[in-house]
Amino acid sequence: MNKTKFILGISLIIFAHSVAISQKVKLDDDKVMVDNVAKYTLVNLLNQKGKADRDKAVLKDMQGNVILEVRDTALYLTKLPYEKTMRALMPVYVFNAPQLGKSVLALPKRVSFIKNDIMSTLKDLGAFTAPTFTDEMFNKLMVQYNAAVVKTSQESLPGINERRLKNAEVSAAKFGALKMRTNEDFIDKVVFAVFAKDTYISDFHKAGDVKPVGSSFEIFNTNNKRVALLSMNRVTNVATVKCFADDSVKTFNFRAGDTNDNLLTKAGQYLVTEGYL
Repeated sequence: MNKTKFILGISLIIFAHSVAISQKVKLDDDKVMVDNVAKYTLVNLLNQKGKADRDKAVLKDMQGNVILEVRDTALYLTKLPYEKTMRALMPVYVFNAPQLGKSVLALPKRVSFIKNDIMSTLKDLGAFTAPTFTDEMFNKLMVQYNAAVVKTSQESLPGINERRLKNAEVSAAKFGALKMRTNEDFIDKVVFAVFAKDTYISDFHKAGDVKPVGSSFEIFNTNNKRVALLSMNRVTNVATVKCFADDSVKTFNFRAGDTNDNLLTKAGQYLVTEGYL
């Protein structure tokens, strides 16, 4: 390649890049405008009450073809005998790109409306100024929404559910069947709670009592049976949860600033997830 052709090639690249940067992209009345020309529509889907659903959105081209659809869902745990409904391990979004033949689960973000975040993210990725929505662009979007984290959770879910059923059966045989619970929600809603002088694991209801024993905490189920012991080593920042149904021990690391309440919440979430509580 001679010097003249090389300089010309570099100039064309710089020119194309500057044109892409200069293109103005905005959302105006549910239309994605690129240099004041409508290229897509982006709207929140409606819920059962006919109002905009903050966790559902669809991107279409101007011919009405669906480019990207986002809906909220969850990864669900196997329902235990004392649970009225299936419990969600974690909330997720399902991203569908029908023209690419892709459907991927990814993590939700803490935003008011997913439509606005999709607009911002795709704009930053240059998706609206590109000629078409490609596989490469979809993959970049999935990186932004941490799809790899959800994939890891999906792969671990069958093992969790198998252990959950087994642990619940072993616990029932040793400590008696638990009473039916009235409400189940995402695992991260399980927290350590203090009310008056009562300390317990809360799951929108009392799932178990907590009693301090020295620097450790005993955890009792709703049958008032001691099911676990949480111990913390503040020197090594390692906590252990011993489950008395099968004498198993779960070990996890924690940060120096984590309080006992934080660690009891983590222990409670583990015990509920694994079917001990």
